[in-house]
Amino acid sequence: MTRGPVCGMEVEDRKTQHKFRYMEKPYCFCTRACREAFSSNPDLYLAKKPLQA
Repeated sequence: MTRGPVCGMEVEDRKTQHKFRYMEKPYCFCTRACREAFSSNPDLYLAKKPLQA
């Protein structure tokens, strides 16, 4: 499991079909909308502080 960088939702990285590679690192998303938001401006989401569980 991993947390999506857009909404912070837990995602099963082996099961999701919503993936995006940025700067040689794979990212996983819960939905296509989150993947598209991230892909349009990855640095915006990577600059955010991680959500606390």
